[in-house]
Amino acid sequence: MADRASDYQVGPGRPPLHTRFQKGQSGNPGGRSTKSLPALLADALNETVVVTIGGRRRTITKREAIVTQMVDKSASADLRATKMLIDMMKDVEHKAGDPAPPPEPRWLAAADKEVVQLFVARLRRQILQEIEEASVGRVWTAPLVQGVRQENSDAVRLRSCVRPVCCGTQPLAQMGSAIHSQTEK
Repeated sequence: MADRASDYQVGPGRPPLHTRFQKGQSGNPGGRSTKSLPALLADALNETVVVTIGGRRRTITKREAIVTQMVDKSASADLRATKMLIDMMKDVEHKAGDPAPPPEPRWLAAADKEVVQLFVARLRRQILQEIEEASVGRVWTAPLVQGVRQENSDAVRLRSCVRPVCCGTQPLAQMGSAIHSQTEK
């Protein structure tokens, strides 16, 4: 081997002398990267991406993009996305300590209240009509109606009574309060 630096030949397996590790110094003075998995995940999720939402380009983090996609898929009846979203919400609420309060309900405008009242009235009429149609075909043969004995033993067709506190049935022939007035005996 050569004694002097000028006789040293650089080649395969023979790096230049000035690039060799110096005695007493580490080859990696910064040391190995000690980032943990949660730190790596947080860094990856905080990277920004450009997305198009409603025809406009926006720069958001990958974390926001993932949550937005999950909520959108859940809203479009994807059951797996819905389950994952609910589990994620439970985890967030559990870590926060107390659950988020439910949003305040909006007060209805006068026009909305009128629509709701008309809808409820229509439903009530429809339900009463269905009850009446269903009970017209039934034949009732029991001898007592709310403690009142019927005079004839023939079958009496009944319909449901619409009074809130009542026997629940009344004869079609008497349509009204006849059965309610027969509480003498």
